This record gives sequence, structure tokens and C-alpha cells, in this order.
Amino acid sequence: MTNKNDDGVDKARHNAAIINFINSHSIVKTVILVSRWGSYIRGRWTKKGEEDLGGGHLYDDYGEYPGVQPKAIIVNIGLKRAVEKLLSMNCHVVLVTDVPEIGSM
Repeated sequence: MTNKNDDGVDKARHNAAIINFINSHSIVKTVILVSRWGSYIRGRWTKKGEEDLGGGHLYDDYGEYPGVQPKAIIVNIGLKRAVEKLLSMNCHVVLVTDVPEIGSM
């Protein structure tokens, strides 16, 4: 998953490095995945209310979903791929969902 208008971090490269680290350190048995998943789909809450992530788009780095797709699809497929990869490495995967947000005051 790539966010083209983000913080400049190459997320695909970063994620691959993490997978490589886990794969080369057999002591890692459990991986906990946690994020503000909704912020990738709906945007972040700001003092002005909910705001898109700078108008950025998410892209499927594997090309299975070419072009601009709804963010929910790209987040879902990226998360699914990560979990499947970790499971194939015999890791126990814990997926932590979002905490409900009420917005900003």
C-alpha cells in the first residue's frame, strides 16, 4: 500500500524491511498490528473536524488493483496480505481494531 501524498516515507519499503526483520529473527513469535486504520480511509480528526489526508490516494503496489481505488479496498487488501505473510512465517498475529472516535471538540 502506498500513500502518494503523505509524509514522504516509502511505506512498501518500510513494511518489507519489517517483514525481513521478523523473518530473520525466529525469536519473534507474535506480531501485534495496531493503527488508526480509519484515518487511512476517512482521514484524521483535526480541530476543524474530519479532514482527508492531504488529498492523498492509496495505491496497490502489487498492481492487483490498478489506478486509484477506494481507500477502504486498498487498506483491506494491504492488511490481508500482511496478515497472510506473517501467518505463513508461523507468527501468531494479533490485530487491534480502532478505538471509537468522537471527533474533536
